[in-house]
Amino acid sequence: MAVVLDTDNACRTYRCSGCQESLPAEAYHNDSKNARHGRRDGLNYYCKGCVRARYRRKSDDPVERERLRENQNARRRRDPERYLEWKYRSQFGIGVEDYDRILAEQGGVCAICKTDKPSGGKARFSVDHCHETGKVRGLLCNLCNAGIGFLKDDVAVLVAATQYLERALADG
Repeated sequence: MAVVLDTDNACRTYRCSGCQESLPAEAYHNDSKNARHGRRDGLNYYCKGCVRARYRRKSDDPVERERLRENQNARRRRDPERYLEWKYRSQFGIGVEDYDRILAEQGGVCAICKTDKPSGGKARFSVDHCHETGKVRGLLCNLCNAGIGFLKDDVAVLVAATQYLERALADG
């Protein structure tokens, strides 16, 4: 359990239950589960560094990695809508309602090729986003999403690929 070392709100520090270091509140993840079980401020008992190290150790162990994967798959099957909400929020900063709104604004089709089928065996369109800023650009079928990914999200490469295809079509 993290112990409060300084009660001044401006510079409150906590002792990490893992490394035992005294760290500011910013060094801890918010953890609403712990807020319900005694931590009123909603912070995790372990600092971000200890949490990261713990997950790294788990992901290095093949047996543990498989157990984590099976747990995630079980959660996904148990409550697919909740899983989607978590996935979209954690990866892209949008919720399922935002996804549905974007899809409706696009007319229910891929923003590039206009197909109404997500393709690639997926039930939903991929969320296309800028890898530098994280900003969501739109929803794409799996093929279009992979295509711009392979082209490195680079407009110059896309233009060069377009010119290449145009030349090839002209040459017959």
